[in-house]
Amino acid sequence: MARRKGPLALIHFDAHVDTWPDNFGQPYSHGSVFYHAIEERLIDPRRMIQIGIRSPVQREVFDWTLARGVTIITAEEVHEQGPKAAVARVHSIVGEAPCYLENFSFFKKRPLSDIQSRWLMSCLQCHAYNIKADKSAMQK
Repeated sequence: MARRKGPLALIHFDAHVDTWPDNFGQPYSHGSVFYHAIEERLIDPRRMIQIGIRSPVQREVFDWTLARGVTIITAEEVHEQGPKAAVARVHSIVGEAPCYLENFSFFKKRPLSDIQSRWLMSCLQCHAYNIKADKSAMQK
């Protein structure tokens, strides 16, 4: 997808930043997926927003993530400011850029259904690529 469209924006709902350079000695793992996506220029970190972060993270990983331009909204901030504020931040970060929506543990390890994903996208009013549904995009 990045070869055709350039680095994608990313809306990442999760409890964890997933920007560790490795995870328990494994360079490619669930905890390092966005580290590599940033390094490989698959996503644009200045158009990446992480929503719901609530787990501990080492200072150097947190600093690396922010230094690349990633926006982090903690779970506490979402709770305090409300969903409308989170949606406004998404609009300001992602804009009209092609983006990928990812939801790992933010939704208690239960992926969004197609209906929930469409509802969320309509709230966010952005154009997200559902990579899982568009398998042809992954093969190109």
